[in-house]
Amino acid sequence: MVKRQTFNEIIIRRQKESEIDQAISDLEKRGFVLKAKMQNHHEGKVYKRSYYGKYQYADNTSSSVWVARLSTGGL
Repeated sequence: MVKRQTFNEIIIRRQKESEIDQAISDLEKRGFVLKAKMQNHHEGKVYKRSYYGKYQYADNTSSSVWVARLSTGGL
């Protein structure tokens, strides 16, 4: 019988890079190892209701979020 090794993974999301760096350093003090850190961008459209109750295009939106993946296991 082969015993499977399990890893605890955690994914954190923050708006600013300084916030995610602080969260990563706090988790590394607890024994987690950084696997990946990247910035995800998202673009979309905003619609608003017209006087007649139909949706009309209003504007483009753009947002970004920092994502990091950490684990307690080996690389």
